[in-house]
Amino acid sequence: MLDAHIKYGGMGTMLVIKVSAESANQFGELVADPETHELLHYTEKPETFVSDLINCGVYIFTPDIFTAIEDVSVNREGRANIRRLSSFEALQSATRLIKCHFFKNFLRRA
Repeated sequence: MLDAHIKYGGMGTMLVIKVSAESANQFGELVADPETHELLHYTEKPETFVSDLINCGVYIFTPDIFTAIEDVSVNREGRANIRRLSSFEALQSATRLIKCHFFKNFLRRA
């Protein structure tokens, strides 16, 4: 996973796995760009089906994540009266482009 993170770059890498649609809502579900594997949408334990890709809870981040988190905090304070942003929306806004790479087959190879 670390080798792939270094190879593809980006601020973060998240390990995910594909599961049945029936069990997916028990976990954090995500939608990724099919070509770039960039994270497009994430929701924690949704009430309705979003995706059959779930978060395994394993992450690798570069130190840039701390700046992005700080920027999210500043953006949220400044926008509190305009529109409440989800943490994911605020993080996207602060970093402009977060590349996360997904490894559906990682567990199969291990």
